[in-house]
Amino acid sequence: MAASSGPESIEVRTDDVVADATVVADARATVVLAHGAGSDRTAAVLTAVGDALVDRGLSVARIDLPYRQRRPKGPPSPSTAAADRAGIRAALDELRGLSRGPVIVGGHSYGGRQASMAVAEDPTLADALLLTSYPLHPPGRPERMRTEHFPKIHVPTVIVHGRSDTFGTSAEFADALALIPGPVRLVEVDRADHSLRPDRSGVDILTADAVEEWLLPLVTAGPRPSARRSPGHPTGDFARTIVYAPDLDGAADPGEIVWTWVPFEDDPDQGKDRPVLVVGRDGGPGDHTAGDGMAGDDRAGGDMLLGLMLSSRDYHRDDPDWVSIGSGPWDRDRRESFVRLDRVLQVAEHGIRREGAVCERARFDAVADRLRARFGWT
Repeated sequence: MAASSGPESIEVRTDDVVADATVVADARATVVLAHGAGSDRTAAVLTAVGDALVDRGLSVARIDLPYRQRRPKGPPSPSTAAADRAGIRAALDELRGLSRGPVIVGGHSYGGRQASMAVAEDPTLADALLLTSYPLHPPGRPERMRTEHFPKIHVPTVIVHGRSDTFGTSAEFADALALIPGPVRLVEVDRADHSLRPDRSGVDILTADAVEEWLLPLVTAGPRPSARRSPGHPTGDFARTIVYAPDLDGAADPGEIVWTWVPFEDDPDQGKDRPVLVVGRDGGPGDHTAGDGMAGDDRAGGDMLLGLMLSSRDYHRDDPDWVSIGSGPWDRDRRESFVRLDRVLQVAEHGIRREGAVCERARFDAVADRLRARFGWT
């Protein structure tokens, strides 16, 4: 789409995802919003907030959760909440490409709650949360707080709350949000109940202001301090001895799969979180030591790691520059993963977002054998 063209409205339908999306050329971010219980993707509050965000230069998708895809009316069942979170993950996989910027996920009431739980379960799903009318507890039941997952939310979060909302008072929200370790901004809307009354309250502008002025600067402040601003280097330029030495001691070692920020190949100023297989430590192309199996300050090459990017895209199966390592706990859905062999990433250890898992010895050796055969590693 040309940079001068206006926003484009599209409908997305796959086996798992139903969405209405408005795509902005050179969008600053992608926002994926899920509806509340008893509603759908056409809900007035989602439409109003989405349109205001599009006006600020963000691409926005409003999705139908799986329970709504199965039946046109009625509330969700607690027994299918996990399936709704899986639907949010599928939507993010499908829609994150609507921009090259960060991904913000959330929604209204039930949809926002499920999005926040999904991000608490896997913080790599999105860069930020946008929650309108979070249902802090059932009306009149403050003893049933829905905050068990709050301590696991580390991404920046905007919560938009109507002061007349019976699902939580302002004082209750102030206490509850102290449980979230990540940055949080509470936006309160006067004369608004749980619906947020988008036709008269100005919630659309208030929300867009908070996203533009507070949230976006936190998630677009520049390349993250993990992978150097490069999509990788020819693997042969960093040939060295490779040794299997995993040790889940808080530092990354060869044979471990970790999550980190990886720049896009055609635009190194942008990127996304990906799993990476650690294959060594780095002192530069002339350093042929592995630095494997050493602890603390004795590790050769300092705090820069060498890693190979993983992908779950099946079209890599027949590509000679990729090799399968099967499935494992680094992928929540246990999809088969493929390792890219021809580009090596330099990754700062302090930029790793979380330890993922240990790659089994036989799988690691299959990768090592390919590096030795094709790229001069030993």
